[in-house]
Amino acid sequence: MLIGLGLVLFASLIGLGTWQVQRLDWKE
Repeated sequence: MLIGLGLVLFASLIGLGTWQVQRLDWKE
């Protein structure tokens, strides 16, 4: 159960990171 929760958190963090990178690319 804890492992699943960690994976969800990890996936959300990666998603947020890529989203921010894409947003920065759009600005430039």
